[in-house]
Amino acid sequence: MFRSKRFSLRARLVTLTGLIVAAGFCVGIAVLTWQSGQSQRDSASLLANQIAQTTSGEIRNQLEGAFRISHALADAMAAVHEQADPSRPTADAIMRRIAESNPDYVDVWTGWEPNAFDGKDSEFVNKPGTDASGRYLTLWTRASGKLALDVSPDYDDPSAQGDWYQQPKKSGHDILTEPTKYTLSGVDVVMISTCVPIVIDGKFVGVAGVDVAISNMQQHIQSLHPYGTGYVSLISAKGVYVADGSPQGLAGKQIGAAGIGAAGVGAAGIGAEEAAAVHDGRERVAWTNDPTLGRVLRVYRPVSIGGTQTSWMVAVTLPEQVVMAAVWKQRLVALALGVCTVVVVSLVLMLVLERAVLRPLGGEPGDATRLANEIAAGNLRAEAHVRPGDTVSLMYALVTMKNQLARIVQGIKVSSESITVAAVQIAAGNSDLSSRTEEQAASLGETASSMDELTGAVHHNADNARQAATMAGSASGLAQRGGQVVGQMVDTMTGISDSSARVAEIIAVIEGIAFQTNILALNAAVEAARAGEQGRGFAVVASEVRSLAQRSATAAKEIKDLIGESVGRVEAGSKLVHEAGRTIGEIVESITKVTDIVQEIASASEEQNNGITQVNQAVAQMDQVTQQNAALVEEAAAAAQSMSEQAQALRSAVAVFQTNGADGLPAGPRGQSASRPTQKAPALPARKTVAPNRKGAVVEAVEATTDAWEKF
Repeated sequence: MFRSKRFSLRARLVTLTGLIVAAGFCVGIAVLTWQSGQSQRDSASLLANQIAQTTSGEIRNQLEGAFRISHALADAMAAVHEQADPSRPTADAIMRRIAESNPDYVDVWTGWEPNAFDGKDSEFVNKPGTDASGRYLTLWTRASGKLALDVSPDYDDPSAQGDWYQQPKKSGHDILTEPTKYTLSGVDVVMISTCVPIVIDGKFVGVAGVDVAISNMQQHIQSLHPYGTGYVSLISAKGVYVADGSPQGLAGKQIGAAGIGAAGVGAAGIGAEEAAAVHDGRERVAWTNDPTLGRVLRVYRPVSIGGTQTSWMVAVTLPEQVVMAAVWKQRLVALALGVCTVVVVSLVLMLVLERAVLRPLGGEPGDATRLANEIAAGNLRAEAHVRPGDTVSLMYALVTMKNQLARIVQGIKVSSESITVAAVQIAAGNSDLSSRTEEQAASLGETASSMDELTGAVHHNADNARQAATMAGSASGLAQRGGQVVGQMVDTMTGISDSSARVAEIIAVIEGIAFQTNILALNAAVEAARAGEQGRGFAVVASEVRSLAQRSATAAKEIKDLIGESVGRVEAGSKLVHEAGRTIGEIVESITKVTDIVQEIASASEEQNNGITQVNQAVAQMDQVTQQNAALVEEAAAAAQSMSEQAQALRSAVAVFQTNGADGLPAGPRGQSASRPTQKAPALPARKTVAPNRKGAVVEAVEATTDAWEKF
């Protein structure tokens, strides 16, 4: 049965179409997803920029507001200094008023060079608002919760603790310090300072400014969560997290010394390039990895603050999982739609192929092609599958054609074999017939002489038959008389048997009398015994009577046995006589039949005499038939040779076809095996011998002899 070793046409077309549709959907989904992703990334980047811009604006406004207060404070301190008699209490009062008016600031302070404010540092040694140097270092702080007067610390410290004083002094311009922890009124506070140098007549004389607590900024930054899980960070120029809303809580931590490649880089997923952007104050948009949020979009936007010549950085971090959620959902929907479309298209294509292609073909085109090639190659043993109920498809037509060809070729093969065998048989028969014809001619002479002898024997048989009929009649009469004698003997034996039966009955009566006499003698003996001496003689008589009775009984029994034996022998003799009677009757019947048969034999002998005369005439006719047979044998030999050559040519012609042989044919169009019985060699037609028409028994005998030879 043909089965495709590869994928079927339907499977190949469905697979190819499915792959094409799937590839188209994949390309479309990829392009759509890429475009949507780009659009979503652009939207997320725009949103992050807006958040960064808004946040940086808020930070800038807050810090620039602090710088404005610091400038106003510096101007106020310079104005007091320029008075003829600068008054520290007046300056303190101004600072206090500013501190009270701006509760968002932790400290309001100023610090002056030695004797630069009023030239009276020695008078204020260790006074409120100054230290042992007597310099004007007043600081109003609310670190403890209420406004209090204190001294500005660490003004001579070259480390970060003294940046609030040393940096403005060195640079001559506004300074925004890094987040620094100070202890004021016994409370540790992390804060930044907006520092404004006080320069009079081109000479640095002091610094004024305010301090902003980092906690306020941290609260604001932590309240910002774009997309729900995103966060915002504020990073100083030196890479310190001023405020941070990330889950790690990085506020106050350094991203790395100088911002690039130092320890700490990557603590929040910030690489070297991003750290460099922070250090240089450049805007940057980067997709990077976050330790807690995975892949994120991070936007850096610088915050330029007044005349500080430094910039901080606002970093907005948005998780890709949230930013791209809509795009991924859209992609999943598109994938699901694509899969459904591929399935639907495949099912529709399968249905169309089944109805429009495979059903008219009746199967796979490859199967039909292979079957046609096998038939063309002469292989009629090839099998093919036809669907149940299919009577109109191409495969059904091919299978039907194959089966019909197989039957025809098989029939031709069988016929050619039969013709070949018949030709051989005819040739052999012709040879045998030729020799038999010669033998028949020689036998005809012998037959004639034998017929003469047969005539004499028939006459002699007729005479013997007549004598046998006469003797059989005499034997029949004797047998009938013997039968009558046997009948009389049977009657006599029957009478003897009846007499013996009556004698037996009489003996039985005698036995009864003897038994009764024996009983009476016994009773008499008993009575004599009772009589004693008087009955003794009677007892003797009774004993004798008893003895005679017993002897009579014994004799009667012996007579009865002899009579029974005689009766048995009489019955056996009677049976033998009956058998002899039946046998003699059968002999009479047999003799009668023999007589009839002998008479028939006599009649048959007369008929045989007449028949022999006709046979002599038939022998002469057979001589003529023998001559005709010789001519027919020569013609039949030539025809047999021609038939053998034609049969061989026919076998060569059909040898190219391969069939299942004579014992079966290929399966029918519905999967059923179609077979036909083996064809026998056709019988040779009877040849009518042309012979002269003769009437009577001679003609019938000649025709019977001719028919026998023709059958041979």
